[in-house]
Amino acid sequence: MLHKLLSDSRFFCFLLLIDQDMATRCHDDPCPKCSGVLDAAHFPRKPRGHLPNLPDGFEVRFSFCCRNDGCRRRQTPASVRFLDRRVYLGAIVVIVAAMLHGAKPDRVAKMRQIIGADWHTIVAWRHFWETTFPRSDRGRELRASLQTAPPSCDLFHSLWRAAILGACMGPNLAEKLVRFLCLLTRNVTQIDGTLIKELAGLCFPQEIPKAQP
Repeated sequence: MLHKLLSDSRFFCFLLLIDQDMATRCHDDPCPKCSGVLDAAHFPRKPRGHLPNLPDGFEVRFSFCCRNDGCRRRQTPASVRFLDRRVYLGAIVVIVAAMLHGAKPDRVAKMRQIIGADWHTIVAWRHFWETTFPRSDRGRELRASLQTAPPSCDLFHSLWRAAILGACMGPNLAEKLVRFLCLLTRNVTQIDGTLIKELAGLCFPQEIPKAQP
């Protein structure tokens, strides 16, 4: 189910639309330091992995810079495509970590083949979610938000189970995965849940039954 999502170009269109919305919100706000106007100062990213045909503009990381001389402060909005400075897409890092938890060796091997990551890279991701992330400010906030605080090493999977519970293939799964990516990013712009749902429906249109003759 999850690995099929990574092979679906519609999912990456969905991620781009969410990032475009967050970029627009960031651009509309003034510079937080001097209240100056923000100009576009985007930069390229080259996401690694065996990805489907990506939509135009997908490899651009949206960013802005204050127009005022003497300030020029950069504002880079949160993203559901890119996870910090990692060369693999955030969705890949999250999905692989979720599948490693109790996954059978053949499923892990299949995921490695799909994303093109070696075993050492995947081990590094697992270490991040089990050790580094729980100790971060965002990790501690999320752990405190759970009714029953799990062990630090199980924080990621506890959040994953709560967020993806009941999801099925298509717009529902894509929508919940994007919400989960937003949850992990502390400085993410608050996006209206209705907008996420509408964009998911736009990228994953439900098949309309044909009228009977």
